[in-house]
Amino acid sequence: MYLKVGENIKRLRHQHNITQEKLAAALNVSSAAVSKWESGDTYPDITMLFPLAYFFKISVDELLGYDEMVVEEEIKQIIKKYNSLRWDLKYDEASELIVKARNKYPQDYRIMHSYIFDLVGGLADNDDEVLRKHEAEITKITDMILEGCKEERLRLDAVTLKAKLLYALGEKYEAINLLNTLPSFYHSSGQRLEQLYSKSSKEYLKQLNLNMYELAEFVGGKIARTIIFDMNLNQDEKIARLKNLMEKLSGFSEDDLAFILIRKCIFAEASAKGYRMGWNEDFIIDSYLQSLKLSKELDEIAKRNPLLREYNIATYGYEERYPVTYKFIPEKIKNNEKFNKQLKV
Repeated sequence: MYLKVGENIKRLRHQHNITQEKLAAALNVSSAAVSKWESGDTYPDITMLFPLAYFFKISVDELLGYDEMVVEEEIKQIIKKYNSLRWDLKYDEASELIVKARNKYPQDYRIMHSYIFDLVGGLADNDDEVLRKHEAEITKITDMILEGCKEERLRLDAVTLKAKLLYALGEKYEAINLLNTLPSFYHSSGQRLEQLYSKSSKEYLKQLNLNMYELAEFVGGKIARTIIFDMNLNQDEKIARLKNLMEKLSGFSEDDLAFILIRKCIFAEASAKGYRMGWNEDFIIDSYLQSLKLSKELDEIAKRNPLLREYNIATYGYEERYPVTYKFIPEKIKNNEKFNKQLKV
């Protein structure tokens, strides 16, 4: 267990405008001992806890930071459960949980972040009417995150949501200018980590491959969407283009892992987006089946490739892709006779 006693002693000493020497004299210890407590090199002896707490007029639990650690652990568990409920498509339960957490811990930025995005329907494809309806709360929470939060991911999401709200309110140029202040893909943490290492090192090769896996999936999704949302193509033309693309990307071996990942993501996008748009049922079923087949193939590769397994866990929270892929297939498709018949083949 990580105790914050050193940090708390330093904070409390500053609050009371007391030097290390004065605190040391009051406790009959050396100033070097106080310095080591505050730097975390050592902890105070157990016999010093009550005198320290009495000196600062706080409880021993407060001195140790125990109360704070209990709250921190509870918040972590709430966020974990919330994400798990959403992953299991239990959106109502997730919303109920995060609303209660927001009332209990209104100043926690992680809770704020989950709450506000839950309120507007997620990180993407937000409804402009919903954004406008919650304008005041979105503005309040995103401003609080940007003014006080130091976690970059939460700050970036807050900027994104502010931009979405501006766009929904008709302030399109302001929204675009705001998002243009964010880093480009080239400045991502993964890219910067890759540049950190010597190109002759194992660390460089590992990060290079992790970046490749992520970018391959990203590219696969983007390629599929350029066809799916092309307003110059009708449904049949889109399906024909996607089938042709998928055929061109078939036949790659384990050595060409990036292309297998790209192909998997194209099938995943085609099936999910096509289903929502009411596309040809045969195409949708075949796309879901191919997505499952490629998930199984990637799971087999991951058994031999520890780095891909590490990437799967970091990205999806699971070692295996197949169960996750199957989970997100709509019940209507899962209950389809043709789908089940071909799935067993």
